Amino acid sequence: MRWLFVLLIAATASGQKVQRTWYAREYDDVAIHRWISTDGDTGPASSWSTGIAPRDQAAGVLTLAANAVAAEQVTLGTKTYTWTDPLGSADGDVLVAGSASVSLDNLIAAINLDAGAGSKYAAATTANVDVTAAAGAGDTMDVTAITYEDAVGDLIVTTETMTQGSFASATLVSGTVNWVDADEVIFSDASVVDVTTNLNMSNVTVKHWTIQPGYTGNIGASGNQLEIEITSTSTARADLFIHRGSGTVHFSGTAGGFADVVLDSPNLTNALFLDGTIRNVWIKRGRCDLDAGITITSRVELLGSEAILVIGSSIVTPPEVHILLRAGNITWGSTTSTTAGNRMILMGGKWTQTGEIQTQTGIEMYGGELIYKPSADTADTPDLLGLAGILNLSETDRAVQFNDVIIGPDMDIIGDFTTGGGGPGLGVAIDLRDTYPR
Repeated sequence: MRWLFVLLIAATASGQKVQRTWYAREYDDVAIHRWISTDGDTGPASSWSTGIAPRDQAAGVLTLAANAVAAEQVTLGTKTYTWTDPLGSADGDVLVAGSASVSLDNLIAAINLDAGAGSKYAAATTANVDVTAAAGAGDTMDVTAITYEDAVGDLIVTTETMTQGSFASATLVSGTVNWVDADEVIFSDASVVDVTTNLNMSNVTVKHWTIQPGYTGNIGASGNQLEIEITSTSTARADLFIHRGSGTVHFSGTAGGFADVVLDSPNLTNALFLDGTIRNVWIKRGRCDLDAGITITSRVELLGSEAILVIGSSIVTPPEVHILLRAGNITWGSTTSTTAGNRMILMGGKWTQTGEIQTQTGIEMYGGELIYKPSADTADTPDLLGLAGILNLSETDRAVQFNDVIIGPDMDIIGDFTTGGGGPGLGVAIDLRDTYPR
């Protein structure tokens, strides 16, 4: 597969503004990803060196001071091209044209197997498996390695036997590419390789991070998360960390960023572990574990029947945060959940809550099932608006306290509010099931 260099030119009032976008990373034995630079080769240098270090392909330039001469040769990688006049019939024969520029065009066509077989180069010519070629400035030809692995690209031979032609080096030479703000990273579905080293990139900001559906490798590990800032100048939902692969990913958002996370993975066991500071989490499919002490600044939403959220310990959530369960399953461990003022919204699925729900937390039920089974008598008193669904209090022998409760006619409650140790009475209790029976 070959990623093409794309040059985008956008007109501005002051002239021509050039934006260079290139696609990189195609490795044979490390994680394959595509790195899209939006601002040229400037910005903070990357310390990543394993699996995802941004590098460009090895390259070289053939320069002609005058036209080629018949019988001279150019060797690129494992393939040799011979200048002929008239055109020969052997694999690699290239026609010497009337000028150096046109002769180079013929050689480029032969390397890339472009149009001109049988007229510009011999019809028997086979593909060059090591390099591609393009016209350069003046009478030059730019040669680029097909591989993105520096150790391989730097060994590709570039030699000639020409009296008026020369390469700067006997092999291609790799360059260095740096991260810049608003860059994008895509892990290809062609890779099966794990990336578990050099993951602390808290000094680097990227715009998007996408793991494609076919990517089967793992990224990071417990205590060694991928740490990178995914941010924007606005709070718009445009800058995403998207995991669609089948491996396990450990990701830590950087404080001050606007990391929005989307999980849509077939991995229902251990797809994603989140830590640090995250703004929004949307789970369509796959299991997501929130590590202890993670800060969620906006919302968590479960959107599909195979969405799984596991919270084993306490998390930090400002009062305006809400957790929405449309479908799937949420399991919350034995620690106190949410923050006073948060909203827990159930529209479907099953939410199993072992930790105590804090006072002033609003529980809104429009469907689904909330299994509330605290391991100790509850001292906090959340509010409950239950219009539909099931509130299951039968799996605990502890006192379960609520403050204001409104129960709609389509709501089912299993168990009692004040079983076990008892507690204060309800502040406001409206039960519409008797008034509007089903």
